[in-house]
Amino acid sequence: MRDFIKGKIIFFILIFIELVALLICGRRALREPVVIEFAGEQFADISEEKTAVVGDSFAIHSGAAYELRAYYKAEVTDDSAAPCKISMYADDGEYSELKQNELSLNPARNYVYGRVYSEGSGNGGVVVRLFPGSRIDIERITVTERPVWQWVKLILLLLLFALVDLALVMETKVWKWLDWNKAGIILIMALSAVPLLINYNYMGHDLWYHGIRIDLVAKELADGNFPVRLYSHAYNGFGYAGPIFYGDVMLYLPAVLYNLMIPMEICIKVLIFVSNIITVLTSYYLGKGITRKPVLGLVCSIAYTFSPYRLICIYNRGAVGEYLALAFLPLIALGMYMIYETQEFDLKNSVILAAGVGCTLMCHVLSVELAMIPMVLGALILWKKTIKKEIFKSLSCAVLICIGFAAWYIVPFLHTMFGPGVKAFGAETEAPIQETGAYLIQLLNPFFPSFGGASPNTMKGDMSMSLGMGAICGLVLVSYMLLDSKIGSKRRVSGSLKLVFGLGCFGAFMTSIYFPWDYISRVFGNHIAKLVNECQFSCRHLGATVLLLVMAFVLAINELVDNEMPVKEIYKGAVVAFVVGSVITTCLFFNGYFSEIDANRSYSVSDSSADYIYNYFSIEGETAGVGDDKADLALNAGIAEVDNSSGTEVSYTLPVYAFLNIRVEDADSKVAFATSKDKSGMLSVKIPAGYKGKLAVVYKEPLLWRICELITILTCITVAIFIKKKRIVESV
Repeated sequence: MRDFIKGKIIFFILIFIELVALLICGRRALREPVVIEFAGEQFADISEEKTAVVGDSFAIHSGAAYELRAYYKAEVTDDSAAPCKISMYADDGEYSELKQNELSLNPARNYVYGRVYSEGSGNGGVVVRLFPGSRIDIERITVTERPVWQWVKLILLLLLFALVDLALVMETKVWKWLDWNKAGIILIMALSAVPLLINYNYMGHDLWYHGIRIDLVAKELADGNFPVRLYSHAYNGFGYAGPIFYGDVMLYLPAVLYNLMIPMEICIKVLIFVSNIITVLTSYYLGKGITRKPVLGLVCSIAYTFSPYRLICIYNRGAVGEYLALAFLPLIALGMYMIYETQEFDLKNSVILAAGVGCTLMCHVLSVELAMIPMVLGALILWKKTIKKEIFKSLSCAVLICIGFAAWYIVPFLHTMFGPGVKAFGAETEAPIQETGAYLIQLLNPFFPSFGGASPNTMKGDMSMSLGMGAICGLVLVSYMLLDSKIGSKRRVSGSLKLVFGLGCFGAFMTSIYFPWDYISRVFGNHIAKLVNECQFSCRHLGATVLLLVMAFVLAINELVDNEMPVKEIYKGAVVAFVVGSVITTCLFFNGYFSEIDANRSYSVSDSSADYIYNYFSIEGETAGVGDDKADLALNAGIAEVDNSSGTEVSYTLPVYAFLNIRVEDADSKVAFATSKDKSGMLSVKIPAGYKGKLAVVYKEPLLWRICELITILTCITVAIFIKKKRIVESV
C-alpha cells in the first residue's frame, strides 16, 4: 500500500486539487441566487433633462449569469431611434467587469430582456439612459441570477477532470491506441482551436444575423417546438419561417447551450470548434481514401482546414451556414471520386456521397448548388462511365439515400416554396458578380493580404481571394508533371488527376475577374442571370475550387511516390514547402486580423429577436387593426382574449404573419377558427357572434411533414446499422 501511494503521489495531489476546484464551483452553484426587482417609482423622474437614473445597488457575484428584464411603456418622436437603454453597472459605474446585452427600448413593445455575465464580484445596480425626444413610463425592472450557468461550469469541470484522471489511470492503453495518424489528427484539431481561446468573439460581417438565429432556435426549443420550423419570436413577434429555407439543424447544439445560460460568444465558439473537427475528419478521410495513405490524409486535412477562404468564412464573414457546409464538401468529393474510380457498385460510396450532399444541403442550400457545377461537369466529361450500369446504379442509390436522409428538410422546403403566398426575390438581368472576381495575382498570392475583388463597391476589403498554399502547390506540382510528361518523360499522369486538376482550374477561372459572367447573363436571358446572381459574389466558388486543387496536390504526390521516379525529391520538397507555407500564411492571417479587430469583449444578440407583447404595429404604412374595437383583443405570448358580444361575425387581425400551417384555435377546446391573409399579409381570424374566450396561435405541421421526419429517422438508423456492420471509416 505504501509503495502504491508513493508511486502515485503526483496523481493523488492532482486529485486533491481537483476536489478543491469542484468544491469552489459547487459552493457557487448552491448559493442563494440574487433576485432584485426595481419598482417603477424609482425611475418616475426620468425626462429629457435627466439622461441617467441609477437604481439601488446590490451585490454582484463573480462568474454569475443574470437575466435583466424591463416592463415599460415608451413614446419616441423619431421612429428610427430607441428612446432608452437599460443596462447594469458594476463598481461605481465601471462596465469592465460585465459582459451584457444592453436593452434597447422602443415604443413598439412593452417588454424586453437581456443577459449579463459578471467576471468579478462587488456592488452594482441598474442604469437607465433616456435619449432626447422620448418619454418612458417604466413599470418595473427585474434582475434574476440564473444558477444554471454555475451548474454547467461545475459539470463541465467534473467531466474534464474525469477524462484527465481516466487518461492517467489508463496511460498504457492510451499510448498503445495513439499512433502517428491519430496524433496528427488531434494536433490539427488543437491548432484549429487556438484562435478560439481569446476572451472575445470574432465580429464577422453576418455574425449578428446568425446570433439571432441561434437565439430564436433556443426560444423555440425552450417552447417545446421540435424540429424548429418557424421563428415565432422573430421580427417583433410577427414570425419568420427561416428554418424552412435556411437549414439550422447544426444550430441546435449552440441553441441548447444558450438555453443553459452559456454566453452567446462561447456558444458560437463551440459551433466553430465542432465545424473544425468535422472539417479535419472529412478532409483527412478524403486524402486517405483517394490515396490509401494516411500521411497524405493529414496533408489534405492541413491544406483544406487552414485554407484562406474557409478562415475568411469563419472569422471575417461570420458565414455560419457556409463554413458548416464547407465541412461536408470533402464527403461529396470522396463519394464521387470513389464511385468513378472503382467503377463498381459499392453501397458505402453511395452512402458517403449521400451524406455529403444531404448534410451540405441542410447547412447551406447555395453551397450544394455551387458544388453541383464541378459534379455535373465531371459526370458529363466522363459520360461513357456515367451511363455504365454499376456507376449509374451507385449514383441513383446515392440520390435515394440523400432524399431519405434529408426528407424532413427537402419536402417542407419544396412544399412551402411552391405553395401559395411565397414571394421570391428577383435578380437583375446584368450580373453584378462580374466585378466581384479576383485578379490572377490575388488568387496566386499565398501570403496575406490579397483582399477585395475587382470592384471595391461590391466586395469587402477584408476578404482574401487567395487559393491558399495547398491549392497553389497543387497548381505548381500538377503543372510540372503535365509539362514533364510532354517533353519525353516516361511518367504518365492519370486521367483522374487530370480531371480533378482541370475542374479545379475551371473553378479558379469562375472565381476570377476574367470569367464572362455578364456575357452569359446577357446572352442567355433573365433566368440564367438569376442563377448567376444567386451566389452574390464569385469568390464563393473558392470553396469547391480549393478542395479540388488540394485533391490534385494530394493525388500528384501519391503518383510520384507510387511511380518511384528519380524526382522523388520534388514531392518531398513540395510537402515541406506546403507545410511551412501553410503555417506562415495562417499566422499572417491571424496576425493581421488581431491587429485590426475591435477587441470588444461583449457580444449581444439583436433586440429584434426578443419576445415581447405588441400593443400596436404597422405594416407598409398602414396600421393593422384588430377589429372595430381594439380593446377587445389583448395578445399575450400567443394567447388573445376575445369578447365578441356583437350579433354578427367579426374579423380580427392578429399581429402575426399568415405563414403556411399557422392555426388559430380556442385555447381550451382546441376548436379551430377560419383564418385568411389580409392585405398587409397579417393573419385574419373570423370570430363567431357571441364568442368569448381565449384564442391560441399555434404552428401545426401537416401530416406529410411528420411522415418525412419519420422517413429521415428510419434512413439514419438504417445507415448507422450499415456503417457499424461494414465499418466504412476503417475501410476507406
